[in-house]
Amino acid sequence: MRASVSSYLVDLMYGFLLLEGGETVFFYLDSFDSGEFLYGSPPPIPGELVEVEVYPETRKKNRRAKKVVRVEEPLYLHGIVVKFNPKRGFGFIKWSGGECFFHLSDVKGFTIRIGTEVSFFLGKKEEKFRACYLSEIGGD
Repeated sequence: MRASVSSYLVDLMYGFLLLEGGETVFFYLDSFDSGEFLYGSPPPIPGELVEVEVYPETRKKNRRAKKVVRVEEPLYLHGIVVKFNPKRGFGFIKWSGGECFFHLSDVKGFTIRIGTEVSFFLGKKEEKFRACYLSEIGGD
């Protein structure tokens, strides 16, 4: 059945899927088949569509995914940080399709500044674009 990734916690290696009927399903990274794509296979991206096989009903609050398969290659983009609020931990990236939000939790291994060129995978949260898994372009 189809679902979308509603959230994924990189450090804890688990997340949640939203099934088409509105049910929330828990998954571990080891049940996620990210596929083989041109730009690598990033961890699950919020908003991406997946096919999911779910374990039968249990007494737990959320059912658990047995297997989750990425449906299409994630969009890998380049942009420039145009706004950043270090106190609040978020900012915006300008890319060819417009601007999108990013959170500091998606920045690993470099210091973010206005004007920094970055690459990222495009996700969605609450129907708005979000940059995920940012990398600095041409960093030290």
